[in-house]
Amino acid sequence: MSTSLISYKRHRFPPEIIAHAVWLYVRFNLSLREVEEMLLERGIDVSYETVRRWMVKFGPGIARNFRRRQAHPGDFWHLDEVRVEISGRVFWLWRAVDQDGMVLDEILQSRRDKRAAKRLLKSLIKRYGNPRRIATDKLRSYGAAKREVAPGRKHRSHKGLNNRAENSHLPFRKRERCMQGFRSPGGLQRYVSCHSAVRSRFSAPARRRSAVQIRYHRLEAFDAWKVAASIARTANTIAFMRLATLNVTTPPQQFALPEAPVSVL
Repeated sequence: MSTSLISYKRHRFPPEIIAHAVWLYVRFNLSLREVEEMLLERGIDVSYETVRRWMVKFGPGIARNFRRRQAHPGDFWHLDEVRVEISGRVFWLWRAVDQDGMVLDEILQSRRDKRAAKRLLKSLIKRYGNPRRIATDKLRSYGAAKREVAPGRKHRSHKGLNNRAENSHLPFRKRERCMQGFRSPGGLQRYVSCHSAVRSRFSAPARRRSAVQIRYHRLEAFDAWKVAASIARTANTIAFMRLATLNVTTPPQQFALPEAPVSVL
């Protein structure tokens, strides 16, 4: 599937630096100020508010490109929901993963009933088609929604069979504690869509156990990130990164380009 290009026009910093800041914030449990400090150590003077705006503007587009390029998921779905409290209100984050642990979809809803389960199933079937089998916990809303949306499909309702979805909640809980909760439902929905797409791509699957295979998997993920973020390393970017290693924060428009490209690790 084609990847839509992301425009970085009218930004002072090169696309690679912007994409790197977004990747740091989404991939690891870092605060905005910690990302600001890590960039400053490289000589890139960016405020945490700028990093936040980059995340809001470019994060969803990069996540969409990531999902377009990912492999077709499995046909064994695990569905589960987790309780989230935002500004004193209780919400439910509905999540679906396949048998390999890849996150299929996440929808934040205010209810935990049949209607909410139907919305999740309809979104999944519209995107991936009908599954071969579905595993859930003992919440009866799943069975009622499945009988209307996907009749005839196998459905296993047991707490112990849904560990794949339960384990998928753990990175989200870690991030929630790091951020001391989310401020708004829209911010949570926007963040989890980016976080899940990046985590699913960079996390090595269980079948790849050796160090060499994990390293190749991460290199493939980095290549996919560059394509999704529409990063092209130009001479201007190389010059900026060269000065960044020398702890110089001059904008790229104010210095001459080097005569030969310099590779920066």
